[in-house]
Amino acid sequence: MINFEFHNPTKVIFGKNVEAEAGKEIKRLGGHKVLVHFGGDYLQANGTLDRIHKGLTDAGLEYVDLDGVVPNPRLSLVKIAIKLCKKECVDFILPIGGGSAIDSAKGIAYGLANDFELEDLLMGKVQTDKLAPIGCISTIAATGSETSNSMVITIEEYEGQQNLKRSYNHDCARPLFACMNPELTYTLPVYQTASGASDIMMHTMERYFTNTKDVDLIDRIAEGLLVAVREAAQVAVKTPDDYEARAGLEVFHTMALPVQDVSQILLLIKLSMNLAVCLMWLTVQDFVLYGEVGLVMFIKQILQDLPSLPFVSSMYQKISMM
Repeated sequence: MINFEFHNPTKVIFGKNVEAEAGKEIKRLGGHKVLVHFGGDYLQANGTLDRIHKGLTDAGLEYVDLDGVVPNPRLSLVKIAIKLCKKECVDFILPIGGGSAIDSAKGIAYGLANDFELEDLLMGKVQTDKLAPIGCISTIAATGSETSNSMVITIEEYEGQQNLKRSYNHDCARPLFACMNPELTYTLPVYQTASGASDIMMHTMERYFTNTKDVDLIDRIAEGLLVAVREAAQVAVKTPDDYEARAGLEVFHTMALPVQDVSQILLLIKLSMNLAVCLMWLTVQDFVLYGEVGLVMFIKQILQDLPSLPFVSSMYQKISMM
């Protein structure tokens, strides 16, 4: 087994109505004024935003809202938020949503704690281990950004280039806490539920298909995770308010990324980003349209069409045993 380091300090607060506990957690961590960061009007429509506001107020905290997060979060909004936070003396960031809201909040937190331009951080010109405090409230099981060290932001324009999707990874970016209430995912459209499950499976497969030796434990965890996600997703798309299926997905999506920290494997997406996108699309179609039709058959066919690469045979052997 190869050497590794594993550290995940995020406190996971899981269960019904836990979003109301966010204010107490922020108060315990020393926060005074909170930026509540999100996108879309669904939080107002289903009453979630009001409950979170009440929890903050009951904890004696001030807050300011910033809506506007979109998929593939934009650096321009991050910069607007940084100016707002400085003006309002915000000292804690609380995103509500999925990976886009959380990654946008991480960008804001980097901007508050450092003096450099965020473009320089995202383009690899500078590094930092400083981040303003951040917690989060999850409303979709997908990216795992709730407990990960990763941030992905889209730079709309940089030196004549358009829409550059760039990342920065550091353990300081792991949220201090993550509130996960499966009930907040009940109203997700079927397609979004299936896409989230596909995301979990892709993160797991990226870390499963490898020629790294002596990682049997991680392989078994990944195999169990893939099966469990598939089963839970098939229930959730048919019965959106099935608490156990939704609860499973909420837990599973925080497990897909930590596998990478332990196994340090050769990523499947290095083989081909197009292959990863193709597999995700086929997985979504599997969940939404075809019920029990196996994802494994899709992967087998794709692998048969791939050129002979050093680790393809190892990948195929693993799939054949699934």
